[in-house]
Amino acid sequence: MALQDLNRAADTPIATLKVAEITPKDWHKFPPAIATPIPPAYVPAFTSAGGAPLTAPFTPVEHGSAAVIVDDRGVGDYMPRTQSDRAAALGTTFADPINTPFGSIGPRDPYPLAGAPAPAAPVISSLSPSTAPVGQPSIIVKVIGTGFTPYSVVEVGGTNYAPTQYVSATELRFPVDTRKSVPGTIDVKVLDHNIKSAASPFVFT
Repeated sequence: MALQDLNRAADTPIATLKVAEITPKDWHKFPPAIATPIPPAYVPAFTSAGGAPLTAPFTPVEHGSAAVIVDDRGVGDYMPRTQSDRAAALGTTFADPINTPFGSIGPRDPYPLAGAPAPAAPVISSLSPSTAPVGQPSIIVKVIGTGFTPYSVVEVGGTNYAPTQYVSATELRFPVDTRKSVPGTIDVKVLDHNIKSAASPFVFT
């Protein structure tokens, strides 16, 4: 019986070729052919819509417009995104629940009667002391006046709220750090239930 020729067509023929002498091919060099993938008929273009918070002086997250990812067909969008969108869809307007004071109800205050007038603003009669030299140790200032409650807070310089100690309906106390101050005059007010008193000057010398 004749032996089968072990030579490959692309190799140089060897008359006495044996199976153990055949050099194996590195088939990793010859990956199977892959058909060119068919591109999709539609490639969406995604954009971000919304994401506009309110501007100063208030930027509450609850009033900002949500940012959503939508494609060029509008898929992914939803309405209403905000209370303003909902009001527009209903053809009406809503009260601003963030920047509108809700009245004078404190954590332990009773509900006011319908039509009851707003509580009177607190009044500052005097500050004791009303002046302090710069660079000295911190001091405690007494605020003498009327209309104070345990929820009263002293406002210093128009933006900063000092740690406030309620003593009575006619007296509050708050600290003043004179070491970090500069010569000049600042306004001191009392805020109570969203109502501010008139300003009282405190002088740094």
